[in-house]
Amino acid sequence: MLRGAFLKRPNALLVLDGVWRTEVIRSFDVGCAVMVTTRDVSVMDVVQGRATLLRIDSGFSEAESLELFRRTLSFSQVGELPEAAKTIHYTSKGES
Repeated sequence: MLRGAFLKRPNALLVLDGVWRTEVIRSFDVGCAVMVTTRDVSVMDVVQGRATLLRIDSGFSEAESLELFRRTLSFSQVGELPEAAKTIHYTSKGES
């Protein structure tokens, strides 16, 4: 059911925050872009090279977050992103 919902939305992004187990990654591999936050990068071993690792010591600026969302979700311009992109940035303790 979840897979079907995401397949109907080609620009969907699923955010998994604070993942500690590989089972979470497997369970939410539903055919859309997924952003995972974790302190244990080994949980991503199950995706077998289908991931890009970004090491972050401090939060992204709003502009950096929105640009990452834009590229990941294939939007032409940051201004096309839904307001939820900014909400995710601030909820994830991004910098002002």
